Amino acid sequence: MSAGLEGQTEQILAKFDEYLMTAGTDKTSLLSATIFLTDLNRKAEMDAAWKRWLPPENFPARATVGVADLGEDTLVEIMITAAA
Repeated sequence: MSAGLEGQTEQILAKFDEYLMTAGTDKTSLLSATIFLTDLNRKAEMDAAWKRWLPPENFPARATVGVADLGEDTLVEIMITAAA
C-alpha cells in the first residue's frame, strides 16, 4: 500500500536531506524546486510536509505542476536544485 500524498512528500524530502548532505550542502541552499502532483486539489497536503521541512526564510523559487499520471501509486515527484 502506498503512503498518502503527505507521506510520499515526507519520504522524498527525507531523501533530499541525505542527498544534500552527501553533496556537502543542505536544504537552506535550495535555489529552485519543481513539484509534480497527480491531483492539484490535494496541493495543501504536499504543502504541509514542505512547510514542516523547510523554514519560510529558505523557500526557493517553486513551481507546482499537475500531471495525469506518475505511475503505480506515485502521487508526487519533486526535483530540486541547490547551491553547493
